[in-house]
Amino acid sequence: MKCSGSVLMRLVQVCFLLYSTVNQAQDKKQAGLKAILSGKKVSMENEGQVAENYFGGGYYYLNGLKLNAGIRVARLPLALQYLRQDYFYPAHAYNNTWQVRFDREGLLDNYRRQLKERLGVDDLVPKDQLLEEAKNRTNNAVKAAMDSMKQAYTIQYGEAMEGLDTVQDYVQQDVSGQFRSILSADYSQIIKEKEARLKQLLEKRGGSLKERQEASKLQKEIAAYYKLVDFYKRYQELRKQYDLSGLNKQLVQEQAERLRRYEKMMDDPESVKELAAKHLPQSGLEKFFMNVQKLNLGQQTVSLSPLSLNSYLHSGVSMEVLKDNKYLFLLVGKERDLNALYDRAVFSPLTQNDHTASGIRVGRGALDGNHTHLSLFSFKQSGALTEGRTFDMPSRSTLVLGLSNRFNIDESSSLQLEVSRSATVYDQAAYGSDTTGRKSALGRLFSNDNLGQSIALMLKYRGNFDKAGLNIGADVTYVAAGYYNPGSPFLARGTRQGMLSVRKSWWKRKLVLQLRGDLREYVYGNLTDRKWQHFSYLADARLKLPGGQQLSLKYQPVRGVQVMPGTRLLQNASDRVTVKLNLQRRVGQAFYRNMFNIAYSSSRYLLATQYTGVKTLTFTSLQSIAITGHLLYWNNTYNYARNPDGLAYLNSSYNTDAGFTWQLGKKWSASSALNYTSATGWYKQLGARQTLTAMVIRNLDLSFFIDVRTNIEQSAAYYNDLIRADWSLKYNF
Repeated sequence: MKCSGSVLMRLVQVCFLLYSTVNQAQDKKQAGLKAILSGKKVSMENEGQVAENYFGGGYYYLNGLKLNAGIRVARLPLALQYLRQDYFYPAHAYNNTWQVRFDREGLLDNYRRQLKERLGVDDLVPKDQLLEEAKNRTNNAVKAAMDSMKQAYTIQYGEAMEGLDTVQDYVQQDVSGQFRSILSADYSQIIKEKEARLKQLLEKRGGSLKERQEASKLQKEIAAYYKLVDFYKRYQELRKQYDLSGLNKQLVQEQAERLRRYEKMMDDPESVKELAAKHLPQSGLEKFFMNVQKLNLGQQTVSLSPLSLNSYLHSGVSMEVLKDNKYLFLLVGKERDLNALYDRAVFSPLTQNDHTASGIRVGRGALDGNHTHLSLFSFKQSGALTEGRTFDMPSRSTLVLGLSNRFNIDESSSLQLEVSRSATVYDQAAYGSDTTGRKSALGRLFSNDNLGQSIALMLKYRGNFDKAGLNIGADVTYVAAGYYNPGSPFLARGTRQGMLSVRKSWWKRKLVLQLRGDLREYVYGNLTDRKWQHFSYLADARLKLPGGQQLSLKYQPVRGVQVMPGTRLLQNASDRVTVKLNLQRRVGQAFYRNMFNIAYSSSRYLLATQYTGVKTLTFTSLQSIAITGHLLYWNNTYNYARNPDGLAYLNSSYNTDAGFTWQLGKKWSASSALNYTSATGWYKQLGARQTLTAMVIRNLDLSFFIDVRTNIEQSAAYYNDLIRADWSLKYNF
């Protein structure tokens, strides 16, 4: 390798510059690190659970360790979280996840604090100039009259007017109280006594020199008193003449309005952004992050809209930016798609079927406001094999294109429309032709092939008419049987759904009536002639009673129907009527509450070739008494079931538990309870529960819970979970 002299000289200069920079950095290491990276708070939580395993019998232990920290990097607040989960049964398995989240609210709160230190109400919300001028003119006029009276008083009596010399603002200060404090009842009584004494002296028509001097002094004091009375009357006339009370009321209202506008400016994120950019020193990185709504790294759940990303759990990076009403969302990550629990018995060696995901969403308007957004997301699903390569799951590439538009119809109602289409190919390429010559996912996305089988539509209407006490909501959703969106895992394919909800209130929301209906139809796969229909309705009336009490009546019918060629078969049906009464009353230092429910339910379902049904009547009473920091409770639930077939857990049952909370010094608190439960034809159990919580030392919190039961009578074998224990340890550094 050859190197010229100039290059060598340049390399020496760079090395020298680096050496000098390192030395300077060492000298300023502490200050620099503190400015760039600073800790905010660190906390540790460890939770454990012991319970019986449902499938295999025996007990398992689940432990979770969570570390939370708040730090600042280049003055940007970040929230860090690390979670380790350990599962012991029968062998040991564990899972580690982490997350870094940009704390936007923390950044705004820091700016709010700095802005409030620098800028007051007068700086951001100017005073009403006309009102200020009127105040000054009125104050000057009243002050001139008062100063003239005080000066005349001082000249005439050789002394200042007590208590009124320091008053400067006669508009915002009602000095009537100061006059009244001077002209008090005691002072008036003294003047009356002095008038009586003066009368006695004057009736003598002469007298000694001492008595004549006393009379002269009394006359001066009495005249000064009545002069003050005249001044008070004159001040009252001035208040009425210049309407000081009305002007002062306007000033108070203006000050309150200015303070309200100031606090509103400090609460509004957009306003804080503008003020911080104008009045606070900011780096380029800070200016950029002022427009970042969200930035998450690591494991996270993303929800944008039902037909794009909704409850999508993945590990990666996502960022949401909003600037000048322009919206941008970016996503890159990986989903660890665990196998369904019920598949493990058949496909126990099946490896995890992972997805890699990436995508973008752009448009105008914020996500939760009026907007027009276009999105495109790509999901790459890897292949999975069993041992011996006897079962293959081919790789799959999916593209999902979506358009979301939300707008206000008027001030009280809004409409949102979302359209989405998906395209899937089972090969290794999403953007090129596969080996069989079929179209790529991108080609299918913009073609007319199977358009009706690969789209999803959603329409939402919301109307809030507060003056009429009326709220209306309506949803319509259509998801084709061939539509596939891994970003919305709970969206069932082959679904048609409609919802209508109406809520009306009367008498300042003391009486509320809600009606709701949901209609759903499912089509699985390509069997379009076989459908499942589900109908559910709700009628709920609630009446608020005096003292925070409430009475409600609810009716909920549900129907499930299977539609096949030439037949319509009722699969299940249920009707439920519930009456709820919330009773509460304060008696001395005690507060009593009882949540009392009565519910009647009638269910019938198709079992094999005939219908069977269960009718239940349930009484529930949740009672509690709070007395000076302690709580006593007694909860009862009795369920009478008319169950001809005697299926598991559908018989009559009764559960009661009573307990109380108690304190052990200042740091320990506990809750103890006894429990009895029974299920007709199955078991009778007696148990106890104990909870302990404590602040062991400063910043260290401990909690422990255990539930232990024993069968005092067992009529049939059943899944039993007689012991359960949970504990939690939290430490803040």
